[in-house]
Amino acid sequence: MWRRNGLTRQFPISVTPGAQLTQQLDWSTVRATGTLAISSTPSQAKVSVDGKARVVRPGKDVTLVSYGATLRIVMEAAELLAQTGIDAEVIDVQTLLPFDLHGVIVESLKKTNRVAFIDEDVPGGATAFMMQNVLERDGGYEWLDSEPRTLPAKEHRPAYGSDGDYWSKPNRETIFECVYELMHEAMPRKFPKFL
Repeated sequence: MWRRNGLTRQFPISVTPGAQLTQQLDWSTVRATGTLAISSTPSQAKVSVDGKARVVRPGKDVTLVSYGATLRIVMEAAELLAQTGIDAEVIDVQTLLPFDLHGVIVESLKKTNRVAFIDEDVPGGATAFMMQNVLERDGGYEWLDSEPRTLPAKEHRPAYGSDGDYWSKPNRETIFECVYELMHEAMPRKFPKFL
């Protein structure tokens, strides 16, 4: 909530026009818990709209890139992954235009050598846009040891309600499976396949 407030305050200052979209999931989380799951303190109200991504959770095994409402789900999946010994670095891109102008994702990729882009957009949407920028524009391809992954929503009309969201959009279990499979390909003895 406070990060959103800080971003809104930056619009009149910026020379670039901007639009801010609010996910309904954020507001339903506020109603249910009284706070937002991420970025809920006034100290985080300063937001840079200059295309700077931020590391939300440091890690060394794999980089998970997301934004918006999906970021909360990615954080939950990162905690599950930590229980199996996978240390995931989570990056919030904050803005898609401009997108990671300071190379935060590539710096993380240099450390982890693996990346997954997660979003609730359609296949070929925001996840493909993020991956293209990181691999082609920023030269992240040179740092990859494993195939980069995208995890968008399913290719159909999303159902209504929270149960529809669970089956249509990435959830913590699908994120866990995607990242675990990525780690299994790199280190099959350390991360064996589940039966």
